[in-house]
Amino acid sequence: MSLDVNETIGALTIGSGNATLNIFGNQLTVTNAGGGAGTVTVTAGNIAIGGGTLSATNGLSVASGSTISGVGTLIGTIAGAGKYQALGGTLRLESAVLSSATGLQIANSASILELDSTVASGAAITFAGAAGTLDLTDISGNLLQGFSGTIAGLNVGTSATVPTNQIDLAGLATANITATSLNTSTDVLTVTTTGGSFALQLSGSYAASTRVGLITDGAGTGTDLFLVAGRAFSWNAAVSGNWSTAADWTPSGGAAEHERRYCGFSRRRERNRDLGCQRDDRGADDRRRLGHAAYRQQPADGHRCRRSGRDGDGHRRGYHDRRRHAERDQWLLGGLGLDPQFDQRLRHPDRHDRGRRHVRGGLRDVAARKRRSGVRHGTPYRK
Repeated sequence: MSLDVNETIGALTIGSGNATLNIFGNQLTVTNAGGGAGTVTVTAGNIAIGGGTLSATNGLSVASGSTISGVGTLIGTIAGAGKYQALGGTLRLESAVLSSATGLQIANSASILELDSTVASGAAITFAGAAGTLDLTDISGNLLQGFSGTIAGLNVGTSATVPTNQIDLAGLATANITATSLNTSTDVLTVTTTGGSFALQLSGSYAASTRVGLITDGAGTGTDLFLVAGRAFSWNAAVSGNWSTAADWTPSGGAAEHERRYCGFSRRRERNRDLGCQRDDRGADDRRRLGHAAYRQQPADGHRCRRSGRDGDGHRRGYHDRRRHAERDQWLLGGLGLDPQFDQRLRHPDRHDRGRRHVRGGLRDVAARKRRSGVRHGTPYRK
């Protein structure tokens, strides 16, 4: 059934699941002036409104499974568990929303549900998708008045300047908002203004890092609130930087983070590089990432890592000095056959260092030298 002209009646009841009343851009007034109930009751069926007005002196009630949807204005208290859906434009509810109204809905990106009066505790407004606007206009003294409903489906976006879906605080300028916060344990969004503070009860599952974004609304006189996913930032200054310099930080997932994570860099390696260490390119990065003790950070030849005490070839401290000593002994003693262990010391200088024969002004027996010095195999010699 369609309403082709403006009409005034005493009561409207729709009780058939197949019945739909199309108001289009006209005005239907339901009043008790002539002794009628002055109510709109939908127990089964739907009302579609396409830019017009539906007014009921004693209120509207939509039962579960029934819908009033579209674009236009509803005048009269809003009750019932049925759906009041903004679809394709602005659906304006001028009167109070009662606690039984649990089916208020914002359908899509072009949809705006405007609430001009109080919203009782127990009432629920739901974003059906990751777009759309809930427009709250009952603001006085920079404070939202009489809103105690629950808002479900407020999406968490990735941009701090472009919201997905949002709550428009019409008439509350961004300059008058001093702080916003979201308690992810209770889902309470708190707005602090120059006139005090108020809370919006959300319903959802939000990460602890979720934060509240705000921008000036489309009218230029209000504020859009929305949720933004928290971002982890990584230090990307290789050696030094300034804590307050934005260029020294990179959001997680950025180029510097990718390089550190997948190319073998880390803060520890960068610190060792400052000490004269660098990565080697011999395929050890994968083994290092697996945590193998034998492939810890190692410096290049000529430098020594203060952390591990090893040089670029992986040798312990003093290895190259011991090898040079062994090569000298080979040159002096090898041809005489006086040092049967010189070839083993060349292969394993670390292992044979303690038994090396010293040449200092001639050949001397190492054991005799250690006895004279009171040291035997690295421990005090017992006389």
